[in-house]
Amino acid sequence: MTNTENKCKYGLCDGSGWVWEKPVGGREYPQFCKCHIESVKRKRFEKLLKESQINDMRHMTFESYKPQHQTQWRAYEQLHAAHKGYYLFGPYGVGKTHLMAATVIRAIGQEIVSVIITVPKLLDTLRRYGEKDTVAIETLAYEADYLALDDIGKHKVTGWTEERLFMLIDERYKKFVSRKIHTSVSSNLPPEQLSNTIDPAIVDRIRGMCAEVFVDGKSYRTKA
Repeated sequence: MTNTENKCKYGLCDGSGWVWEKPVGGREYPQFCKCHIESVKRKRFEKLLKESQINDMRHMTFESYKPQHQTQWRAYEQLHAAHKGYYLFGPYGVGKTHLMAATVIRAIGQEIVSVIITVPKLLDTLRRYGEKDTVAIETLAYEADYLALDDIGKHKVTGWTEERLFMLIDERYKKFVSRKIHTSVSSNLPPEQLSNTIDPAIVDRIRGMCAEVFVDGKSYRTKA
């Protein structure tokens, strides 16, 4: 049935989401229109965004970040200078998540499709959704122009989580090499120690696409 309220922005279909293709010398056959494919991707991306923490991090901008330690100043200056992938590591509460969120907020302002989510929450999301939606969510995590993965190494390591993380990081590394996307990661562990916790092949790919930035100092969560 034609959807007259949602016309094809490409002018390829009548609003139904279908177009007819006719190979040379063959019979016509229907296939999804580009507008329908984009609509499906958008709905699935919105599902991933619901799991993202960005709505709770709108205040975590570069402007609101208050460095209190020399390494925090250096991290701020480095991340503020360029949009690319970073591996932030250091103790609890020193502002790694704030800086990661700031890079995502900046990217969104530049109309770059961006998501920030903790690794434990991403893995939990994949467990909770059905098989079809899990594939869709993973695909969007693969394809987001900018993905910030917070707190890697805080998840329970199993064969299933190792497989899922490797597939995600490997795909994003391949896309990074072709200069299409960026990925940032944060952890309490330096990369050498993270390799003792999760598959070293995952860490090797992270190091291949992220600039390593150490952040230290007193925890912002410690009340005076």
